[in-house]
Amino acid sequence: TLNTITAAKKVGGEIHVLVCGSGCSAVAQAAAKIEGVSKVLKCDAPE
Repeated sequence: TLNTITAAKKVGGEIHVLVCGSGCSAVAQAAAKIEGVSKVLKCDAPE
């Protein structure tokens, strides 16, 4: 994921991250702290 964000920084523009899974709030919060990430979308589902 960090390699993808680094590549996106080189392309330019806003960087949005999609986090999907069960109980993925901690991962979404960590993604939001990455320098250059402007938006995190979270899809948390029990299955």
